Amino acid sequence: MGSRRKRIGCHARLLRSARELRLVKTQAQQTVLSLHRARAGLVKSRTALANQIRGLLGEFGIVLPQGIRLLGQRAMAALSIRDGEHCEPFRALIQMLVEHLRELGSKVAELEGRIRAIHRTDAPGQLLDAMPGIGPLTASALAAWRCVAWMVCH
Repeated sequence: MGSRRKRIGCHARLLRSARELRLVKTQAQQTVLSLHRARAGLVKSRTALANQIRGLLGEFGIVLPQGIRLLGQRAMAALSIRDGEHCEPFRALIQMLVEHLRELGSKVAELEGRIRAIHRTDAPGQLLDAMPGIGPLTASALAAWRCVAWMVCH
């Protein structure tokens, strides 16, 4: 019971300290966290764009299944099946948005590759990655914040 209370107290101190204390991070930690923030922004933009494409197609009665991976090709296939129903400006708009969706996807993949490359050389990140349920992206983000948890809980 005592160790559970100690853990709860540690987590509470960590949350309080994170709000009150600004610890200095190394340049490597700042770089990894910057990559994670940039990736999160691109993922958010990609999701918003996918929802916009679905919404525009939905206004014309075209409903596509969930998932971003095949959205672009399914959208273009749905428009080609209904060849005469939609005017050329609408087709061009959807094609432009689909191309932008693909660009965002490739940028997300590029940033993930950079994060994974840095993660392969980070010993604390590798330890976290060995834990069940924690992948390389989560491990690298947690490892970049390791100074906060260590200073508050130890």
